[in-house]
Amino acid sequence: MRKYGVVHSSLLICNKNKIVKISPFVYKKSSFFKGIKLISTPSKVFTVKISTLNIINKSLGSTVLLLETSKGILTHAEALKLKVGGKLLCVIG
Repeated sequence: MRKYGVVHSSLLICNKNKIVKISPFVYKKSSFFKGIKLISTPSKVFTVKISTLNIINKSLGSTVLLLETSKGILTHAEALKLKVGGKLLCVIG
């Protein structure tokens, strides 16, 4: 997300519980996005196929989906280019 200018910095802490700290990019006292909504949790996992990503992509607008795939953590646009699906992590809107 850093290459899109959405995230200024991030930190991953690996201990008993994985913690991710994200600092958003701020311009004139407002962030680039309205919020981040966590989708998959340890108890509930949502997987998305490439065909589903094609359908969802048409209605997203400026929203970004983050996916955990076999190629690493990707945005939905990158996953569509690589033609892979994966576990839906969060929605950035």
